[in-house]
Amino acid sequence: MQRSRALNPFAWLLVVSACATSCALDNGDRRRALNYLDANWMPSTTTGRWLAAPVALPVGIVAGATDAIVLHPLSQIDDAWVDTVDVVWDFDDNTDFRTVLLVPLAAVATPVVFGVTWVFRAVFDFDDSVRETEPAEVAEPDADPKPDAKPAVKSAEENK
Repeated sequence: MQRSRALNPFAWLLVVSACATSCALDNGDRRRALNYLDANWMPSTTTGRWLAAPVALPVGIVAGATDAIVLHPLSQIDDAWVDTVDVVWDFDDNTDFRTVLLVPLAAVATPVVFGVTWVFRAVFDFDDSVRETEPAEVAEPDADPKPDAKPAVKSAEENK
């Protein structure tokens, strides 16, 4: 009797379900093309949805595949680079001698670390490393920053 060396189908199911629990496309913010289609092209009535289904289903499948294969991985390049710089190129606590010794190792490790973090960020749902910065609040030019402060120069009336 010959024993099959293939993995048990139950084990494959377990591995796939474990990986799918944190799939990046489960997060609605990560599906740019599908969100665009839902916001702009989805009919508002149930009848309209049924009538649009023969076209909407293939278009939705293509949009989902585009999100999974192109758009989401491209959007994670900057986060993967920030992770790589944090892990490999952060020499703040080292002396100059240690930094000189570590630069060749960091140069060799950079493509590997970048590739691994990019693949993991493209497949699994991680928080973004790059935070969107909000524009600083601009004060009105006429507004007085310290309304209770006395002026530095005394007026002619105060000197009397």
